[in-house]
Amino acid sequence: KVMRMSYGNDILSQRLAFEAAGIWKEWNDEISKTPSSKLPKSLTPEDKLFENCGFLRLSVDDKLSVHEETTLKSMTAEGLRDTQYIIDNVEDEARAEKHHERYDLKFDALKRRERGQNLTGVFDATAGFVRASKACVWTMHLARKAGVAFILGDKGRFESLLTCRDGSKIVGIKTVDGISHLAELVVVAGKLTLTNIS
Repeated sequence: KVMRMSYGNDILSQRLAFEAAGIWKEWNDEISKTPSSKLPKSLTPEDKLFENCGFLRLSVDDKLSVHEETTLKSMTAEGLRDTQYIIDNVEDEARAEKHHERYDLKFDALKRRERGQNLTGVFDATAGFVRASKACVWTMHLARKAGVAFILGDKGRFESLLTCRDGSKIVGIKTVDGISHLAELVVVAGKLTLTNIS
């Protein structure tokens, strides 16, 4: 899953993404320092959840999109412009050459320049990708360590919400096996399937 910090003029999402990246890096560090015997079966100390390899966003024509322009303004406003590299910008390419080994491979992975094709875009050095399946394993591991109980499989399949008598507050859920699970906080994340649509 792509992990990016570029959100146009949405500064709040940009800030949240930078905060999240810090947590991903802390988790990478924690996993690397944890003996294999204390990690979930599908993780090893060599695993990384977040790979900060950068993210190349190319334009369809010879100019930056409105989204790219607003992202650059937002990054500048937050003092983060130095993490963004405009391709074909002499100053940005000079910075990239100084700070990123083999930056040319990241700027032009498809070798468009060699083929005489247009190359316009932005390389975002803050971005990368998250290994989603390993991230789920790790967060479940942390939740279990914190005392969270998981009810999985058919037994954990959601049937309905439980409310207090006057219906003003959700107090739990009922699963398809007929068991009620009461809680102070209920968060339901699931797939909605619509039936009988005509």
